[in-house]
Amino acid sequence: MSHDFLFGTKPLPYFNLPDSKGQEISSWDFRQRCPPVVTVVHGLDCKDCKNWLKTSRELDERIQQIKGELLIIIPTPVDGLVSLQRHLRNAASLLADPDESYRQKLAAAHLAGTKPVVLIVDRYGDIAEVFEADAAHAFPDPRQILEALEFVELQCPE
Repeated sequence: MSHDFLFGTKPLPYFNLPDSKGQEISSWDFRQRCPPVVTVVHGLDCKDCKNWLKTSRELDERIQQIKGELLIIIPTPVDGLVSLQRHLRNAASLLADPDESYRQKLAAAHLAGTKPVVLIVDRYGDIAEVFEADAAHAFPDPRQILEALEFVELQCPE
């Protein structure tokens, strides 16, 4: 897994993607409200990403305790998210990116390639940390994500 500290040097590329209810969720929805943890995974046919999604429930609960929000962007149509949301039984926002246009935006901004990526974003929309899974799909430990999010919150206490 590669890990980069950016601290306000790159804004989160804008997105406007449908969630499992078909409602459009925008990156602007989180400005000044809460820090999002934006995770971009492979499709539902990827065994490793699907396993990570199963473990995301506990991470999501802990992120909410810190007043953050977990957003998981998946290259699947909205109807694929509905059954997945029920199966996972967590409150994380699952967002559909069927044509992978958002992953392409991240790649163009040199924030992600073809591997899964976790972005820790402050409440002003600046990316603080980037965790990119390695070839073996090693996602960051939930503790690393929570520590990064807590540090971001310490920097922006208001």
